[in-house]
Parts: sequence; structure tokens; C-alpha cells
Amino acid sequence: MAKKDEVVVGIDLGATKMLVGVLLGRKVLSTVKPKTDPAGGEGDFFAAIAETVAKALEDAGVKPSRLAAVGAGCPGVLDHRTNRILSSANIPFIKDYPLARKLQKLFHVPAAVENDANMGLYGEQQFGAAAGGEHVAGFFLGTGIGVALILGGKLYRGA
Repeated sequence: MAKKDEVVVGIDLGATKMLVGVLLGRKVLSTVKPKTDPAGGEGDFFAAIAETVAKALEDAGVKPSRLAAVGAGCPGVLDHRTNRILSSANIPFIKDYPLARKLQKLFHVPAAVENDANMGLYGEQQFGAAAGGEHVAGFFLGTGIGVALILGGKLYRGA
């Protein structure tokens, strides 16, 4: 858990855009939303992540040393036992990919990764339009189509 003056960064990765938010508790301090092109490969993609997070921290007036953790939503199929992204149709170089570990290495803080639709619905169930809902379905339309479920108040990840 972040200390009182520490912030967390949320990253929504996509094929055509990335959205980065800096949060202090439940308060959003800044957001940055650049266009992305995963066809440039892993190096360009991670450079864009690092640059966007740095810009979001700067816009929030927060020094990088106050960063406590990073969370990322990524389109694709995840294996939660190994914490790897098995595949992502929208980001071609991601296959059996340790995104959380790479983000942790990049930012030197704990990192978590979840399917982007799951992460979006969980946020709505915790803080947004579906706050407190026991059974919630979310449909996310973008470059692809994502679906997420919350059943019995818990995120459903399937088999």
C-alpha cells in the first residue's frame, strides 16, 4: 500500500493509444493520452511508456521518487499463475510476455498487469458507474472488443 505522499500510476495499453494516470489515493492528479504504434516493436513501445509516465508525473508535479507502484491493463490473454501475457492480437510482439516484470524493472517499483477489459470493469465496480455491483458485465469497444464479468462481487477470469 502506498504511503500518504506516494502515488501510483495506471497504464491502459492499446494498439492506437495509451492512457497514463497518476493517482494519489482516489484523486487523479494527471492523465496523458498519446497515440501509439506497437508495430515499432518492443524498444519503441517501452520508450513510449517511459516517456508517457514521465510526462504524467511531471504534469502532476510529482517527483519519480514518490512512485509506489505501477498497474497496467493490456489487451490479450493472461496467465495469472505465471503473470505473463500469453498473446495480444493488438500488440504483435507480445507473446508469452512478462510485462509486469519488465514494468517493475523499468520503474523500480512493484508492478501488476491485468487484461484491460477486466481492469476497466473492476474500476467501474469499485469507483464508477457499477459501484458496489454484485453481478456486472462490461463490454469495451476499441481497436478490438473486450468483455469482462464480475460475479458475486469478484472479477471472473474464466478457466
